[in-house]
Amino acid sequence: MRSDADRTTIALRLSMSSAFLRWVPFHGASNGETAYELDSPHHLDMYEARGSCLPVFHCHFAFQHPDVPYDTIHGAIAEWERISPWFDKDFYPLTDWHDKTQTDRWTAWMFFDPEEGGGIVQVFRQEAAPNAVQVLRLRGLDPAKTYRLTDFDGLRPEAAVSGARLMEGWAFTLEQSRSAAVFMLQQNS
Repeated sequence: MRSDADRTTIALRLSMSSAFLRWVPFHGASNGETAYELDSPHHLDMYEARGSCLPVFHCHFAFQHPDVPYDTIHGAIAEWERISPWFDKDFYPLTDWHDKTQTDRWTAWMFFDPEEGGGIVQVFRQEAAPNAVQVLRLRGLDPAKTYRLTDFDGLRPEAAVSGARLMEGWAFTLEQSRSAAVFMLQQNS
C-alpha cells in the first residue's frame, strides 16, 4: 500500500497511480471509493476495480456487509490475474499527469514487454471528461510489426494494426463517462 489518502476517490487514485508507476513499480491501492480514508467501501464497479488494478490488488471491504458486490469482486480479481504478469514490464504513461480535481480528462498507461511483443493498455474516461474518444500514442512498439489490440470486455472488435500506426495515434472510445477499459496488445507472429 502507498497511502490511506487515495482510498477516497478514483480520481485521486488515478492521479497517484500515474505518478507512482513511473518510480515505484511495486505498490497497490485499496479498491472502492469512500468518504473518508479509513472507511470500508460497500460498493464496487469495474471503473473502481480497474482504477485499483495495480501490481498489488488490495480488496478492502467490510465483507460481512450485505451489499458487498461479490460478483464484481470475483470478476475484478480474475481480470487482475490475467493482467498482473505485465505489471513488471516497461511502463509508459499515455496521458499527461493531472491532479485529483481534473476529472475532465482521460488517464491512460500501458505496460509492454518488447521481448514478448505483448502488453496491456489501461484507459480511463473520468466522470467529467466530455469526449467519448481519446487518441493515444502507444509507445515502445516495433513500427514494422503488426499488433492485435483486443478489448477485454469484447465490446470493440479486435484490430490488427501496425506498430507505426499505433505510435502515431489510435482512437480509443468509451461511450460513457466514468468508465474504463483494458486492452491486450500482442505482436502478430
